[in-house]
Amino acid sequence: MNQASRTTGARRLSSGLGEVFRILASTDFPSIARRYFVINCFDGVMTMLGFILGYFFSGGSNPGTAVGAGVAASIAMGVSGFTGALLTEFAERARELEELERAMLRDLTPTILGRALRVAAIAAALVDALAPAAGALVVAAPIILSSAGLVSFPTAVALSAAVGLLALFALGYYLGKIAEGRPLLYGAAMAGAGALVSAAVSLLGGV
Repeated sequence: MNQASRTTGARRLSSGLGEVFRILASTDFPSIARRYFVINCFDGVMTMLGFILGYFFSGGSNPGTAVGAGVAASIAMGVSGFTGALLTEFAERARELEELERAMLRDLTPTILGRALRVAAIAAALVDALAPAAGALVVAAPIILSSAGLVSFPTAVALSAAVGLLALFALGYYLGKIAEGRPLLYGAAMAGAGALVSAAVSLLGGV
C-alpha cells in the first residue's frame, strides 16, 4: 500500500468517525452513556472487590485462581451488559422512532434521525458492556501482578481493596461534578458503600 492510499484511507476513517460523533451528539446518547458508565463501572468495582476479599478471607491463596475467576466474571458482566443494553436500547429507540413516524406520517428509518437512533443504541450497549469489565479489571490489576510474582498475594489483596475504594471515590466525585453539587460528598458516599461491603465480606469470609 503506497502513501497516497494510506492517506486516503485515513481520511475516510476520520470522516466516518466524525459522522458517527455528529450522529451521537444529535441524540441523548451523552447523558445515557454517563449513566451507564457510572452505574456499571460501580457494579464492576464492587463485584470484583467483594469477590477478591471473599476469596482471600475464606482461605484462598492462589492469585492465578483469583485472576482466572475475575477475568471470567468481567467477561460475563461485559456480555450480559452488552446484550441487555442492546436489546433494551433498540426497543426504546424503535418505539421512539415509531411515535415520530406516526406524528410525521412518513418512514424515518433511512433518515439521519433513524441512523442516529440505531448508532446511539449500539454505542450505549458498548458503554454498558465495557464499563463493568473495566471497573472489575482495575480492581483485579494487583492480583494480576501477584500472579506474575511481582508482589505477594496478601499485599495484592490490600492493594486491590485500596484501588477499589479509590475508584469508587473517583466515580462519586465525577457524579458530584456532573450534578454541580458536592463532589467530595458524592465520592465519600460511594467509597463508604465500598468500605461497608468490604467489611461485611471480610467478616463473612472469616467465619
